[in-house]
Amino acid sequence: MFNVHATARQLLLSHWSRSLKDATIVIHDDKGTESIGVPRGTPGADVVELQIANQRFFTRTLSLGSLGMGEAYMDRDFTAPVGGLDGLMTVLVRNNLKHKTRIDPVFALKYAGILAFNFFRSPASNVQSHYDLGDDLFESFLDPYMQYTCAYACTPEDDLASMQLNKMDRICRKLRLKEGETVVDLGCGWGGLLVYAAKHYGIRGRGFTNSPAMANGANRRAAEAGVADQITFTYGDFTEVRGQYDKVVSIGMMEHLRQRQYPLMFEIIARTLKYGGLALVHTCACTIDKNRHDPFIQKYIFPGSNWPRLAQIVENTERQKLAVIDVENLARHYVLTVKHWKKNFETNRHKLDPKKYDERFMRMWEFFFGWCVAASSVSEGALFQVLLSNDFAMHHPYQRV
Repeated sequence: MFNVHATARQLLLSHWSRSLKDATIVIHDDKGTESIGVPRGTPGADVVELQIANQRFFTRTLSLGSLGMGEAYMDRDFTAPVGGLDGLMTVLVRNNLKHKTRIDPVFALKYAGILAFNFFRSPASNVQSHYDLGDDLFESFLDPYMQYTCAYACTPEDDLASMQLNKMDRICRKLRLKEGETVVDLGCGWGGLLVYAAKHYGIRGRGFTNSPAMANGANRRAAEAGVADQITFTYGDFTEVRGQYDKVVSIGMMEHLRQRQYPLMFEIIARTLKYGGLALVHTCACTIDKNRHDPFIQKYIFPGSNWPRLAQIVENTERQKLAVIDVENLARHYVLTVKHWKKNFETNRHKLDPKKYDERFMRMWEFFFGWCVAASSVSEGALFQVLLSNDFAMHHPYQRV
């Protein structure tokens, strides 16, 4: 009698076995124990062990790739007792297995439906579906400044708070902030950067965010920090920015824009920036010619998100006559950032209300963190900070800060 799960198991493990060049994956299930990839004990090879609780893991992963695997994890179909989710995802991404498992034509239809749903929702709705989940969730794994973007490590031993302070201070120094200058933050999140810049550099500024929860939280934090008279945060789209500022910054907003909005973003930066000013764009990005959106992320985490290519950024700066002063790829710093987030979440998840965040939701975030570790360490992903100016004759230091 035909057994769909048994067939899927055989096909999936065959696919993985042919492609694994630097790792061993050990499968434990009711069929016994099976190892695929290089022999266990091979020098330098990673080892990941999977405990399969439900054979549909193989069917879901084979037919729907990372989306099916993520949903299988959410539904407790498997665990990764050795190597963990980040180890598993790193092995799969590094060996390009994340893409090779999508062989079911049903996947294309399901994924197209996800993308269509995200497209027809407004960008603001997509943003709110993630960032308005509840501050208590984000407080469980973020630093005191609530920085939900890549931090900067001076040493691998830096804690998360130090890394985020490093990141914010480097941005301030890259922008050459001076007391009394005006700064606008496009997509300001919980306002941490402007709060820091107001306290330590004496700037005045305004932040814009599509999330009402973030705007409220940012204004509250500004008041708590004693800088509410210097900075304010507005619930509104970045397109609502008016006037001109000495400096313009956008940290982690571009990923949430549709590609057709890129020209508008840089047009707004160009007209908002006073002559002789500096602007900095910090964004997750893609370093190949085609951005392969992850279906799990599109459905469950960041609907409608998109990682721009550096070429798209530069093309738009050229159109707006903005000089590219510096480009820095911080992807490896993101690995350490996400590992801190993951550790904090594991430590504090018991404090979250289980009626608000059930076990399936918690496992969804665990899978997301595992995916992030792999994406920032062994994929085509990047994290660019691009420094811009509208003054091509501006003097620049010989070294980056």
